[in-house]
Amino acid sequence: MFLENVMKKLFIGFSKNRLLNLFAVHCHILHPISRAFVAGETMDEAVDVVKELNKDGCAATIDILGESVIASEKIDEVVSEYQTLIRRIHDEKLRASISIKLSHVGLSIGRTCCDANICRIAETAEQYGIAIEIDMEGSEDTENTIEVFRMLLKKYPMVSFRLALQAYLHRTHECDIEKLAEEGVAIRLVKGAYKESPLVAYQHMESIRGVCAMLINYFAREDVCARGNHLAIGTHDQILIKHAKHVLEQMALPKNTFEFQMLYGMCVQEQHRLVKEGYKMRIYVPYGTRWFPYFMRRMAERPANVWFVIRGVLRGLFDGEIRKRVFKTLKTMDKKAHQDR
Repeated sequence: MFLENVMKKLFIGFSKNRLLNLFAVHCHILHPISRAFVAGETMDEAVDVVKELNKDGCAATIDILGESVIASEKIDEVVSEYQTLIRRIHDEKLRASISIKLSHVGLSIGRTCCDANICRIAETAEQYGIAIEIDMEGSEDTENTIEVFRMLLKKYPMVSFRLALQAYLHRTHECDIEKLAEEGVAIRLVKGAYKESPLVAYQHMESIRGVCAMLINYFAREDVCARGNHLAIGTHDQILIKHAKHVLEQMALPKNTFEFQMLYGMCVQEQHRLVKEGYKMRIYVPYGTRWFPYFMRRMAERPANVWFVIRGVLRGLFDGEIRKRVFKTLKTMDKKAHQDR
């Protein structure tokens, strides 16, 4: 457990390191390995992945990787790409929604900027009938994210929106879930992935699992279901998956009452098993050039992922062409470092 915690902190640190990010993107040594968890760097690659997932009976939610963007011209590019992605989903008849982090479209600058940009995307989604999933970030952004979500619900009633909520935050079960459920909204329940203070979030897995189970029970209640609430359970945790299946069986509810959601490349056999059993399954499919931080966070989650990467890197280093790219990238980075001094 101690070693796992050390490795988790190490890889989270790597995810925030600008130099490592630059190295990984330009030397290409991790590119083939990253494809285990990232669809690719281009929209075409993501679309190809979603087509295969659809063939396997899975829906998808596509995310353009990136967060905490503060340059207005970059935000315009992101908004434009999301609009193009919406049109592509419609034209290719994909069973897919889009997933958006609000800090990717201006929340780091302020609400006015964020509202304007997310509305541009929502208008396109309304035009083409594509659903939007609003992702959740650190606890400092929770209130703003919920407020933006409510604004979108009122302004674009024809668009299907879903909001991610993190079970480990105290506020989720103390107030957010019940208030939102009263409004008949769709929720994506996840454990929570950001480092938070014990003052705002549970720190132990047993407690977090307990909250998740409690909220799953809540969404299976007759009065909650009657309001039109819909719960998506974003987890790879076998204990929670079994609990959700047991609750549906106990309450004699249809299997499509809940939707299971998993990350691309994670627990693939379990994804297929749930689809065969008749449950709804949606896969989070990320793509984009800013894949390194996301990739490092996947490494932090499971030690098995780390050994997978190490083996791939060692194989790559024995490849002459890859080795040349590594040395060329290091030389370029060294030259840039001297210029910046």
